[in-house]
Amino acid sequence: MGDPDSPPPTAEELASWEGGDPLPTDGDSAHLTLSVGGGAGLAEQVSDPGVAPVPLVLALTVSTPLDGGWEAVGVMRGQVLSPRAYMAVAGGRYRPGGPDGHFGLLLGGAFGQIAHTITDTETQRPSVAGTVGVAGGLGLVVPVGGQTVSVDLLGTTLRPDFTVHVDLLVGAQIRL
Repeated sequence: MGDPDSPPPTAEELASWEGGDPLPTDGDSAHLTLSVGGGAGLAEQVSDPGVAPVPLVLALTVSTPLDGGWEAVGVMRGQVLSPRAYMAVAGGRYRPGGPDGHFGLLLGGAFGQIAHTITDTETQRPSVAGTVGVAGGLGLVVPVGGQTVSVDLLGTTLRPDFTVHVDLLVGAQIRL
């Protein structure tokens, strides 16, 4: 160092000279995922309860690695055809293969509402249920042609307006 013809120092060399930890590698980076999908669930807020679909769901997920294969995860989920139906999920995801593992298991809490496309025969209103509950899911991250694709199965159960719901989401993931 100091010689104009010498190569620039690496990130690890800079960190060691400053007495700090090495800079994060790709596996230690936070991720942002934009997903689209649909789902189905139990619609009980109608006169004829039953299983009903949710045709178009958008989700934005942010995750950051923690220790031991765990990530802190936040998901904001909205329904395009029902603008008032939103849900936020916060929790932890365990990746057995570490931050770059392909498979993950999500556990967390959920807050919000889900609107199923079933209409009450008496009031002509859709079944909207929820407020607070438990969320869980399975995820798979796969590299495809230089991009990272995520496939997630997100399940929730919400109360006091009871519903059980599952979404299948496919999205593009980027490192922050």
